[in-house]
This record gives sequence, C-alpha cells and structure tokens, in this order.
Amino acid sequence: MEIIDRKIRETVDIKEPHKRAVILAKHLSKIEMQIKDTETQVKLLEHSPDGLKIIVEKLDPGYVLRKGQTVVLTKLLGRYIQFDCIVLGEKPGNLFLLQINKFLVSNKERKNDRVHPSPEQVWVTNIRTSGVSIDTSMHTIPTYMKINFTDYENRLKKNFDYIKIDIFKHDLDERFQVVRESGKTLFVANTQDRRSYTTLADDDFINLEDEYNTEINQLINMYKTKNIVSEIIMPVIYVNTQNIATPFGYVHIQSRSKPIDIDQVMEIKILTFEMIDRIRESNFILNTGKYKILDLSRDGLKIKITDRELKQHLPHVSGFNFDIFFKMQSAINVLCEIRYLGKDEHDDMILGLLITGFREGDREKFYRSFEILKNTPPKPYHLP
Repeated sequence: MEIIDRKIRETVDIKEPHKRAVILAKHLSKIEMQIKDTETQVKLLEHSPDGLKIIVEKLDPGYVLRKGQTVVLTKLLGRYIQFDCIVLGEKPGNLFLLQINKFLVSNKERKNDRVHPSPEQVWVTNIRTSGVSIDTSMHTIPTYMKINFTDYENRLKKNFDYIKIDIFKHDLDERFQVVRESGKTLFVANTQDRRSYTTLADDDFINLEDEYNTEINQLINMYKTKNIVSEIIMPVIYVNTQNIATPFGYVHIQSRSKPIDIDQVMEIKILTFEMIDRIRESNFILNTGKYKILDLSRDGLKIKITDRELKQHLPHVSGFNFDIFFKMQSAINVLCEIRYLGKDEHDDMILGLLITGFREGDREKFYRSFEILKNTPPKPYHLP
C-alpha cells in the first residue's frame, strides 16, 4: 500500500511487553479491527504473552491475505490504536497469524466522534480543484494566463503611455516588493507632489512614507528623471479553491503626459478583478463524480476516490473544495486540507481530509446533519 502522511499522527510505539499484553487482553480481545484503507475487518482472537503476535479471524472471505504481506490494523477506543503487521501464516477457518512490528497508540484521545456511514446516507461530489498551483514562486506563466495578461494589456494600452501585466520576479525593485508583500496598490497621482505619496493611504493603498524604505526624495527624483507623471502598481491577487489569497502578479501603469485620477484607478481595479475571474475559470477543474465517505467526524472525513484523473491530480494539491450531500438534504459546501493519501487493494485512492472551512451558513447545517447521522444506525450495504 502506498501512503503519504502530510500530518503524522502523534503516537507512541509501545515497547513494554506487559503494556502490550494488557491493552490486547483488556481492550481488544474478541474485538473487530479495521484493515486500514479497506472496508474489511478482522476479529482479534489470541495474542502472545509479549503482545507481538496475534491470531485474527478475517471476516470477509473474499479479501485476500498472503504470507509475507504487510497489513495495518486500526481501532478507535477513545484513543487511536494502530498495529503495523506482517502476515506470518494462515490457519484453517480464515484465521491468520500476524507479527506486530509497530504497536502504536495515540498520545491524545480523539476529540470528536467518528461514524462509518453507508453510501446511501451521505456522499461527496462536485470536487473543485485548481489545475495549476499559482503562488509567488512562479517563474513561468501558463499559456492561458499569458493570453489573459496580453488581452488586458491591449485593452488598457490606448489609455496610458505604459502598461505591463506580469508575475512578480525576484529582480524587481522595492516598489514591486512592497506591493507583493502588502497586497495593496501603489498609486502616485502626481510624482512631484509629496502629498501624493500618503494621501490615499488606507487598507487598499500603500502609504509610501511608512512602507517604503528608500527616501521618498530619491523616488521623486527617479520619476522626474524618467518624465513619469503618475504611476500605478496594482497587485493581481489569486484566490484558490481553499480561499487562500496569493498576490502573484501585478498591473504596472505609467503616464508621462497627464496625471492619472482615482476614478481611473477604480476602473483598472474592476478590470483586474475581471481578469482574475477569467484566470480562475481557466484554471478551475470540476469533477462531478459521486464518492464514498468511509468515515466522518465533525472536523474531518475519509473518502475513496475512484476517478483516474483525480487520482493523478490530487496528490499535487494541498486541499480542495467540494460538496457533501446528506440524504434528503441540499449541498453543504466544504473546504478541506489533505492530511493523508493512501491506496486500497483495488488501487483506489483513500484521502484523509481536515475540514478547514464552510460556505456561510453551512457549518451549522453540517453539524446538525452529522448529529442526526451519528444517531441513525446505517442500513446494511453490500458491494455489487
């Protein structure tokens, strides 16, 4: 099984033989444990005095266990328990002898209840991801982004003496660095009037007196030497499917003939938002498949992904947006972070997800639906 744990669970490997034996005898004897990332359970029947060998009964006759195979058993008993095992041999009656190589117990009790719903009770669909990771470390521009940059440059060219739309690069001077770090617009309406460097300073505009390290007089002289009357450096801020905002590019405008006024700045801002929406749409991937939830809690879930393209794409993203449907309920939109990736015996992807956000109003709806689900016994479900 292929596993990527992006957040390693805080566990202790129990080394003392008597502690292992007590846990097995007191808490796990005749108890069913899950084979991780499968829908198969085994029942623990016997254990050796040192707690390193166990005999289990395989409850699904169709699930294959072979000598030498590695298998991970899990159980939630207040604390999370995990045995990393190897199959030593098979006995009559679907019984198997396992060697425990790691006897792991979590340091903390799990905060929230976890349920194992049937596919008819709740499911995941409408998985929304970004096609290309857009961040401040980009060195090249994807083709669809270059097309959008060029289109909006051409639309603004007729109104200004100089216009350039590009991604931030490391060799840009301090003006661009301040825009990238602050996510705010640099606007100097009159480069030879010192008041223009501070009068518009608010949540959207940079106060150059406070945020620019170089002497303002040097900036004034630079503008005078280059015959620049007004300048705008506006950040291009991309908001991904996890609602994380990244200032990755800029709109740079200079006028050498006449001043730029605040109304023009607002028009440029509107066009910039329009351009970002087009970039988001071009970089947006929607998968409308219906995917099974293996377990669910108030703060996370584990799902099975069967779609080939999603299995190739999801290991390269940190999180995504999707809808949860509870039976007879409308969609609940959820943001998540990927904490765990694995594969089951059918090569389907198993994702462990931490819920990081909801659409407005959906959090309370999710908690209500979860409580109802938690108190509703699942109906028996048989795979076709």
